[in-house]
Amino acid sequence: MECIDSIVSSKINSCVEVIIVDDGSTDNITIHTLEKCMSLDNIVVERLQCNHGVQYARNIGIAKSNGKFLMTLDSDDKINNNIDGGSYIDEAVKVLETDDDVAFVHCYSEMFGEYSGMTISSYPLNESLIL
Repeated sequence: MECIDSIVSSKINSCVEVIIVDDGSTDNITIHTLEKCMSLDNIVVERLQCNHGVQYARNIGIAKSNGKFLMTLDSDDKINNNIDGGSYIDEAVKVLETDDDVAFVHCYSEMFGEYSGMTISSYPLNESLIL
């Protein structure tokens, strides 16, 4: 529930829409947390009856989104709320809105749970694959 807690506790100044897609959770704590989220104004919870996999769930969330920008989080991700003056989301939105040459932003991720620590991509950055 660290992922959801990091979203709910965020001091986000940007206007955001939060879509949580539950991919068939059966855990009572998760279900209870999602039910609490349903009462919050800026959070939409879509509960799937059974597990379809991460890509299916992500595509459901993307289809429901109405925003200008999109950010995906998995259940083992959390938002960094310790940035001076705001959150990671505010900083990302600021970059995307002020620099027309930037198509997307990305960050290092800190894992928690079974595996912990900072993630480092083993894939080399190749700009031609992005453009």
